[in-house]
Amino acid sequence: MTELDNEKTVDLEANNQSKQVQTEQENVTDKLSLKCKVIFWTTAILWVPVLIVIYCLIATLALVTWCLQLALIVTAAFVGIAGVVVLTQAFWGALFYIGMALMALGLAVLFLKLTIWVTTNVVDWFKVITNSWLRYIREEA
Repeated sequence: MTELDNEKTVDLEANNQSKQVQTEQENVTDKLSLKCKVIFWTTAILWVPVLIVIYCLIATLALVTWCLQLALIVTAAFVGIAGVVVLTQAFWGALFYIGMALMALGLAVLFLKLTIWVTTNVVDWFKVITNSWLRYIREEA
């Protein structure tokens, strides 16, 4: 029985020491996380504008492709109307304008896949950036 009692006391002492070590580690972690939280929220003045700039730069990719699409379609419309108006006065000139309108429409159709791909990727990049920042904020807060 004495050997059994000695083993129990040794186990209890080991458990107490491990609990003390865990408590000390938790105190250090709490102090460290408090420092991290303070640093995180005080530097928010810096990283929030950076995040907004990153979002704007990524959004300009999609905006440029959609502006290109719109420009091609508007160009096709105006050149096509000009071709129809000039048709009675200068047949070959009108055919040139109509051909240019068809070419602009063809380019718009060709670039449509690129526009859709860029817009889809921009949305995905927004999701990735937002999720990574939210994960970082949840870890810090």
